[in-house]
Amino acid sequence: MQHFTKNTLITDMKRESILLGFLGGLAIGAALGILFAPDKGERTRERLRRKGEEYLDDVREKLDDLVEEMTEKFEDVVNEATGRVRRATEKAEEEGFGSI
Repeated sequence: MQHFTKNTLITDMKRESILLGFLGGLAIGAALGILFAPDKGERTRERLRRKGEEYLDDVREKLDDLVEEMTEKFEDVVNEATGRVRRATEKAEEEGFGSI
């Protein structure tokens, strides 16, 4: 069983925040590049819409992955804590302290 600490969870969240920030910056940069590209307005708007949808899909996917990963880690932490409480309760009962 893997042990999680507050620092491990914070580090993972920082990594995911940096990734989402990078994707957001990439989307903004692409949008600005398309806006300033020498092309007809209608064509530029269509390209911008398509790129925006692609980036939005990417961000949604990354966010879903982040939520899933954080949920799994939270469940692991809860399971580990529950196991520790159960073992401590069993040990206390064995030593005659009764139910906690």
